[in-house]
Amino acid sequence: MIFFLRGRNLGGVMGNGFGSDRNIRVGMIGTGTISRSHARSLEECSNVELTACCDVVEGALNRFADEFNVPGKFGKYEDLLDQVLDAVVVATPPFAHQEPVVAALRSGKHVLCEKPFAMNADEAADMAHVSAETGKALAVCSSRFRFQPRSVLAFDTISTGVLGDIYRARLVQLRRRGRPGFDMLKDSAWFLDHARSGGGVIADMGQYFLDQMMWYLGWPQVLSVSANVTHNKIEPVVPKEIKNDVEEHFDADIRLEGGTTLSLEVTWLTHMEGANGIWLYGTDGGLKLGSGVTLYHDVHGRPVETEIPLPRRVDESNVTRDFIEAIREGREPVTTADQGVVISKIVDAIYKSSETRAEVRF
Repeated sequence: MIFFLRGRNLGGVMGNGFGSDRNIRVGMIGTGTISRSHARSLEECSNVELTACCDVVEGALNRFADEFNVPGKFGKYEDLLDQVLDAVVVATPPFAHQEPVVAALRSGKHVLCEKPFAMNADEAADMAHVSAETGKALAVCSSRFRFQPRSVLAFDTISTGVLGDIYRARLVQLRRRGRPGFDMLKDSAWFLDHARSGGGVIADMGQYFLDQMMWYLGWPQVLSVSANVTHNKIEPVVPKEIKNDVEEHFDADIRLEGGTTLSLEVTWLTHMEGANGIWLYGTDGGLKLGSGVTLYHDVHGRPVETEIPLPRRVDESNVTRDFIEAIREGREPVTTADQGVVISKIVDAIYKSSETRAEVRF
């Protein structure tokens, strides 16, 4: 694991970890598409056993258990939590995160929760509180993009101080056609149902980008959010028989402590392309993430551009493997529950600002 991705040691909170030799027994709650990514990552970890899985859909449960040779199959998460387990992955749709997460923590399990962390900030705060109360780790999958090679390289570059004070950060991520549940992942129509998903493109893609950008900036205090959320009737329109009441496009301006502003524009569906990227503006230099990572700075008083090469050895960790390593080492996972709460508060403020057509102050 690259050193700057590691969380701090938790000492008495998680103890001294499990050590490298003890098997970590894991249960999977939810056996849909994303659970397979977690299961494959668990297979790559040493001394880890996926011993139980749970889903309310019997066919999905049986297919997952057969594919990954999981001996324990359960229709209720309560029955899974009665098993001898060290940790669980909650890979259910967002509306079904809070209850199994809280129950798992209270039953003595460490938890990795899919994104979006919660349906709202109140749910997120409740889960974080129970994690702190029980002393069990609660990791959040919104940190996936932190493990991308160019993201790691950008963070490493920022950490050297070469940019000086970052006063503005901007991200644009546009899809021409990319609505999960219709254009892609066609079996997962719940993405388009706000009551089950917690939101559209904000809950799906926005969580990743908010986490990534706040990580680059060092998680400063949020002062205010001004945003606009839209649901556009761009062809092809989702058929009426599929519930579709979520946003497809959002833009947000976030004022941060210290004078930094963070702007994001993210969409599932638009008549535009070629505009994607990340830009960080500092007093001593700038950084652009496109297909690569470019540093803009002065050398001997002259402006220059430097393409920063990716390292030959690329770290192969991800949120699932980091979660296992955190348990084993007795440290915090990469995205903590408290950071998940921050992201949830920003998301709530984005919706509120768009609804009220006003800036939301923290």
